[in-house]
Amino acid sequence: MAHFRNIISTIIDPAKQQDNDIYNNDMCNDNDESLKFEERNISEFSGLTYSERKNLTESLNNYKYTWTLFQSEKDHSHCLGQRNYTLYRPHISLNFRFKKGDKLSDIYRVLTVITLLNLENPVMSLSSMINQQDLDAVSTYMKTMNITYLVEDEHCFQKRLKDGQVSRIRFLQKPSKTIYRLASQLDVVIDHAPVVCDGSIEMPHYLQEITVSHTTHRYGNCFEELN
Repeated sequence: MAHFRNIISTIIDPAKQQDNDIYNNDMCNDNDESLKFEERNISEFSGLTYSERKNLTESLNNYKYTWTLFQSEKDHSHCLGQRNYTLYRPHISLNFRFKKGDKLSDIYRVLTVITLLNLENPVMSLSSMINQQDLDAVSTYMKTMNITYLVEDEHCFQKRLKDGQVSRIRFLQKPSKTIYRLASQLDVVIDHAPVVCDGSIEMPHYLQEITVSHTTHRYGNCFEELN
């Protein structure tokens, strides 16, 4: 994860000063309407205070801008006779577990990243112990965004783990020792890092890093990269 913390500082081609100048400005320029979520998207987040909505809006704009950087293919090595591209693509079939004690604003942040990345087959698990008001707000939002979800107690969730239906889980807080022990036995990855507003730190939880290398030389002779 330490590698990802510096990813935005390296994802931009250091050879292009113009790109660096853009990055050194605010993460989301207030004048750039293309990077802003429309007000109708924000209106779907019920159950939040004005301050929470404002902070959430800033997070969403940051996530959207950061995703434009992660989508670009960059060659940081600039090796003669070789092209080394770093790519970031969303994980497939990620599992998410929201439980009692999770902040409603953090749950919304996770859901908006899922929508932004257009994740394939995300499995959303809502604990039956979540506050009923928050549960209604989250379920209503997910229905609006066509995100399928499950409402299950701890026993049902553990059963799905044992049945091998889960390979990677994103928690918003540290899970119980029972879940840790079970996940360790089943080789299931648990990610319980706190949700943050900075997209360069938050979004790597949903992405996998891919490196593609193209050799553009033969016996010391360099040639143009073929399409």
